[in-house]
Amino acid sequence: MTGLRSAGWAACLLAASQMTGCLSASTGHSFFSLGASTPGAASEVSGATKPNGSEELPPKEAAVACIATAKELQAHGHAPEAILLFERARQLNPRERQVSRYLAVLYDQQGNDTRAAAEYRKALELSPHDADLLNDFGYYHYHHHDWKQAEFNFRKAIAQSPDHERAWVNLGLALGEQGRYQESFDAFSKVVGPAAAHSNVGVILASHQRQAEADSEFKQALRLKPDLPQPRAFLAHLDHPPTETEIQTAGRLE
Repeated sequence: MTGLRSAGWAACLLAASQMTGCLSASTGHSFFSLGASTPGAASEVSGATKPNGSEELPPKEAAVACIATAKELQAHGHAPEAILLFERARQLNPRERQVSRYLAVLYDQQGNDTRAAAEYRKALELSPHDADLLNDFGYYHYHHHDWKQAEFNFRKAIAQSPDHERAWVNLGLALGEQGRYQESFDAFSKVVGPAAAHSNVGVILASHQRQAEADSEFKQALRLKPDLPQPRAFLAHLDHPPTETEIQTAGRLE
C-alpha cells in the first residue's frame, strides 16, 4: 500500500471539508498527515497546508496531491469531498488538464447537470481528441435521453479511436433509441458479434413495445448462438418490457 493510501481518511476529509488545501507530510512520507485532523495542527498557506515540521509543497505539487487524494475519495464514494479537492487542485494549478473530466463525472453523479455539462466542455477544450472523454460526454447525453447528441459524441470518439469498443456499443444503444435498428445492429456487431447484436437490438425493440420484432431478434440470436442466456431469458418475459437499466446492460461488454 502506498503512503497516500495509508494516510487516514479523517485527514483527507478534514482537508476537503475545510478547503485548507492538500497537506504535505515530512519528506518521504505521504501527502496527508494524520496530525491535520487535530484542531490547530494545520495552517493555511499559499500552496498547500503544511503541518508542523514539514515543508510546504509548491502549488503544482500540491495540486497533484489534491488530485491523487480526490481520486481516492471518489473511489470510496466520498463524492462531495472529492469535488472540493478537485476544485482546490484547479485553484492551485489552473492549467491542470485532468480536473474537468473528473469533475464532470462527479457533478453528473450528483445530479448537477449544468455543472457536469460545463466541465465536460472545459475538458474537451483542453483535450478535443480524447476518445474516452468524447465517449463519456456521449454517455452523459445518452443518460439524459438526448440521443442525437449522444450519437454525435460517440461517432467523434470512434473517429479518434476506431477500435473503441465502448463507444461502438454506446453508439448501438443511441441508434437503437432513435429507431434506427439496422444501424444499431451494425454498431453492436463491430464488437460483440452478430448473435449478441441481435439480442441487444431485441432488448431495445422490447422496450419500444415492438414485441414481435423483438421476438424475431431474440430467435435470430439463439439460432446463431444457442447458449446465449440473455435472449432466452427475454423470450420468457416478453410480456414485461425491459427497464432502462436492462437496456443499458444489454450493451455491456463482458
